[in-house]
Amino acid sequence: MTRSLVISVLFKKEVVMTWDIVAGLIILLGAAISICTIVANNTRAVTELKCAVEALQRSMCSTDKSMDRLAEKVEDHEHRIIKLEDRM
Repeated sequence: MTRSLVISVLFKKEVVMTWDIVAGLIILLGAAISICTIVANNTRAVTELKCAVEALQRSMCSTDKSMDRLAEKVEDHEHRIIKLEDRM
């Protein structure tokens, strides 16, 4: 073999192998970044939903308490009306 053929074959293999490795690492890095971005966005969305549900639960709890007070008042008024009707 000639010297230039040996050098070109050796360097070509090394360069192709090196660029293949670099390309593979870049692809893996891009895939990892994409997956991490998706996971981060989903985590943020789930956290926001959790906070919204907790706020809704607190609101419903206070609404339930006010509805209970209102039901007691209505019941008291009904008893008073019944007593007034019985007197007549």
